[in-house]
Amino acid sequence: MCHVTGDPTPTVSWLRHDSQVETAEDAVLVAEDGGLLMINNVTLDYDGWYECEANNGVGPAQRQAVYVDVLGTCTQSQRHNKCR
Repeated sequence: MCHVTGDPTPTVSWLRHDSQVETAEDAVLVAEDGGLLMINNVTLDYDGWYECEANNGVGPAQRQAVYVDVLGTCTQSQRHNKCR
């Protein structure tokens, strides 16, 4: 969750690897105000750093990083990657 305030009201976007997080049906959802990133049907591919970016056009955009740590069972094909 990313709570932001400002005047004018900032827009909020989510980034991963310096690219905007794409919303996908039944996978990644962003709340209407942008402050909540929700990942459904999570897999190990979603593990990693995400950034919430707030920008209201006055001064530089502000970012806050959040680490998503996905824990779960590995399939045989995933064992060579970063499975726990």
